[in-house]
Amino acid sequence: MEVDRSDLFFEDSWSLFFGSYQDQDRPKAITLPDGLENLDECQRATFRVLEALGSFNRTTQGDFIQTKREEFFRKENIQQFIIAYFDGTVRPRSRIVLKSLFKISSVSTPLLLAIVLMGAICGGSGNVKSNAIEYTDLAELLIFENPSFQRLVYQKRSSDCDSLEMEDIELIQAAILMILIQISSPDAESRRRVRIHRYNTLVSVARSTGLTQVKNRWHVPSNPLDHELFLRNELSIRMMASIAMIDTHFIIFFNAPPVLSPFELDFDLPAEEAGVDISDSLAWEEWASNERKHQRPPPLNQLMQELLADNWTGIDDPRFQNLNIFTLFIIISSKGEHLF
Repeated sequence: MEVDRSDLFFEDSWSLFFGSYQDQDRPKAITLPDGLENLDECQRATFRVLEALGSFNRTTQGDFIQTKREEFFRKENIQQFIIAYFDGTVRPRSRIVLKSLFKISSVSTPLLLAIVLMGAICGGSGNVKSNAIEYTDLAELLIFENPSFQRLVYQKRSSDCDSLEMEDIELIQAAILMILIQISSPDAESRRRVRIHRYNTLVSVARSTGLTQVKNRWHVPSNPLDHELFLRNELSIRMMASIAMIDTHFIIFFNAPPVLSPFELDFDLPAEEAGVDISDSLAWEEWASNERKHQRPPPLNQLMQELLADNWTGIDDPRFQNLNIFTLFIIISSKGEHLF
């Protein structure tokens, strides 16, 4: 039986697994995402967030509520919460939003709101966390009931996610972040809702957009090296990996049946963090050219079949030489229904 547990918000072990934590040792000198140093841009972001929140519950919005929102989402807070998200709350192994691609002037409002709330909840003081929690249910509604997100839910199933627009990618990112926020909510109803309803909706999007079959394109020698396409392709892979790990979370902690079948986990594993962190295109091409000299592991479902086969070649197989912490977590979580 689930009970309210406000004292445990974002304190369980799974939060650490996903990287929702405050890094006390982060360096004082940080590189800000594009445009974040400009408080005028942060002010415009404030207007967008307030307008979006207000559009969903105008009937209950009084002067006091509006004033409280304006105080919480003021430009200085927007700036600090985003900094907290990128440099204090997200461990490198589980990043699904990349600082190199984030621009406060163009990021979609749903993703902006999700990042701000996660940064506030994971990196803020007790009062900041409590204030942020007040907006999580509304943010969840804004993201999952967004007409563009609903279009992704009901569109004709595709086997190719390369056609995903950045707007669609950011909606899926926002949905993943909101589920990660809400599965540790102090409110039992919110936790049940995202587990029973929202996560199933997210899986429907993964299926309809072809994320369950996403493959890396940059490692194929015949394909030209394209830094921007690599980053977008890597985002799709990391989103699908996170969706699969959330499935394992519900299996382990709630004894829920798996939503994704093993045969659906036909996606490639993420690339090394070093490649994701490179912002200079020429430096990235040098890294990618070197990576192409090494073999990559097969898609996750094929990898699991080989690991469990009697004729497995062992850890000396060159395809398994470059598995990092994140990919190992993905492999383990894919067998969660059998291990737990």
